[in-house]
Amino acid sequence: MAHRRRTHKLIDRAQPFAAEPLLVAANFTWRQSQWFLIGAGATRLWIIEAHRKHPDSGASLIGSWPLVDVRLAEERLARRAGPISLGSTRTIRFELPDREHMVLQPFGKEVDLLLESWEVAQYGVRWEALTQVALSTSPDGPVDEDVFFALTYDDETTRFVGLDESEGLLPRLQALPGFDNEAFIEAMEHVTDERSRAEHVTRAATVLWRR
Repeated sequence: MAHRRRTHKLIDRAQPFAAEPLLVAANFTWRQSQWFLIGAGATRLWIIEAHRKHPDSGASLIGSWPLVDVRLAEERLARRAGPISLGSTRTIRFELPDREHMVLQPFGKEVDLLLESWEVAQYGVRWEALTQVALSTSPDGPVDEDVFFALTYDDETTRFVGLDESEGLLPRLQALPGFDNEAFIEAMEHVTDERSRAEHVTRAATVLWRR
């Protein structure tokens, strides 16, 4: 409940700087000296400079970009004090179309919602409604896309995402509890064998995960 209240508070404080309703907002810092509020709506990402003394409050809008043009990646940066290892820090790398990339440290669980909003924009994945993930192939390779993730939802609709189009999607799918990574590897080995023999046959979908 406290987490939900904090999420709504961050959205409310970032919303005045955004021109569309925000679905999520999260706190970030750069070297623990400069703070940001970053929010995502249905179509755009908004980066807002926060007050130094009040990181939860926005001060000025830095810019906004279409979510489909933004690249986000989670990274781990090593922390050391001289020769002593202090583990690692979670960071998010923001690659924006018209400026130098930013590597920021998130504060709070809201960053997971932000990453999910970005993934939905990139791949159209509705994680909360996902019921099955399968690997599907077609006889159109190797020139055309011939391997797809088949994403089935609780309304019985299925969306196909090409493997070559989903570089950032696979790690998120593999993180689903119970995802059958061995079945994925075996299915891809069959695809490789068929390509090498130029035997491009339509295979039954291989189920990799079910809710």
